[in-house]
Order: sequence, then structure tokens, then C-alpha cells
Amino acid sequence: MADLSDLLGELNRPRLVWLSAIVTAVDVNGLMTLSYRGGNIFRAAHLASYTPVIGDRVEVLSYEPMGVLVLGKNAAPAVAPPTLVPQTPVIVNPTARATYGPGITDWTPGVLDQGPGKVACLFYSGGFAPLVGVALQSVEVELTIDSGGPPDFIGHQNDLPSGALTTTGVPYRSPGTSLGTSMWMSLPIGIGQALVSGAIRGIGIVSNGQTGSYSGTGRVRLTPLSVTI
Repeated sequence: MADLSDLLGELNRPRLVWLSAIVTAVDVNGLMTLSYRGGNIFRAAHLASYTPVIGDRVEVLSYEPMGVLVLGKNAAPAVAPPTLVPQTPVIVNPTARATYGPGITDWTPGVLDQGPGKVACLFYSGGFAPLVGVALQSVEVELTIDSGGPPDFIGHQNDLPSGALTTTGVPYRSPGTSLGTSMWMSLPIGIGQALVSGAIRGIGIVSNGQTGSYSGTGRVRLTPLSVTI
């Protein structure tokens, strides 16, 4: 492994740099003035195979011990940056909600309560088909924190509030803790991808010692990536 003196020595060595610049002037000896990032590079030489023309976009090598050398004109057209295309989010309503616990198969339907031994669960039976194979930009769930919190979200694999609950993944704490206000709470992209693929059937709110109760629509909103290339 290189020691500190080697690394510092490397920083002080001349570097070979590849630049793209515009020819703005050519003198009688064929040496060019180049425009580069708002400044000028003077007396740039060129290969014999290239004839300088003012306005050309050229590819340049810069090496401190040797100077600046123009390799030639870049014949490729400028590539436009990716276009931002606003995407319509897909919003899916839950088909059921219930709280699991404290017993191994105990469910309380219609409520979302968070606490030790409890998991507040939302269930989704489908509606994600338009997003199969689509990259996601954001994933959110719409809830109101009635008391306590904050929410720690996790995926689950139950189709219905019955039997033993199977959770998957690592709990994720969503930012936003305003009480009594309906809000879209962010979720990891991975939860959205798992909902789309069917790897999970819903989301739960687990407890790391805190208690809370939640209401609201429970809708999830998945927004496709807003860039097309």
C-alpha cells in the first residue's frame, strides 16, 4: 500500500489532461487560441493532419512539461443532455388495514397501532402492473400520525390480515413527524420495487420501543423516474 509521501508525490507530478475547446484565433505560424471554460489557452500547437479553422470544436491534450496539443476537430455533433419528462405517478389504495399482535395470530382489523409486539399493516392486492420494468424515482405512503410515532416502515408478505405475519427487510424510519396532518411519507425505492414485483404484499409500521396510532388513506404513490434517454 502506498504511504503518505507517495500519495503527496503523485499529487505534485504533472498530469496529462484531455480537454474539449473552441478555436477562436489562428496566427501566421498556425498556433491557435482556444476558448475553454470561459478562459483562453494561447499558442496551442496541432497535429499536421489537422488544419485549424476558427469555430471548430477540438480535442486537446495538455501536459505541463510539453504544452498543449490539438489532436483534431471533433466531428461528432454535440449530445443534448437527457430530457426531463414529467411522469404521472401510480397511486394504489390499500385493500385492508389491521394491526398484528400481541399474540402470534391476533389481528385487530381497521386500525393502525404501533407499539412493542405490534405491527400496523396495510395490504395491497394489485394495481402495480403499469410499473413493471419501470425505474422508480420516489415511493411514498399517505398517512396521518394521530399520536406517538415516528413510523418505522417494513415490508410484509401477507395477502390478508390472518395467520402469522411475515415481515421482510430492515425497518426504515420515514422523515416527517407532524401530528394530525395527512402527509406523503417517503419510503425506500426497494419497497416500491418489491410491491411492483409482488415480493411483498404490503407495508407495516413496527416499533423500536415507541407507540403510536395512524390513520389516513394508506395509499401508496410510486413515481417513475423523470428522465428518458
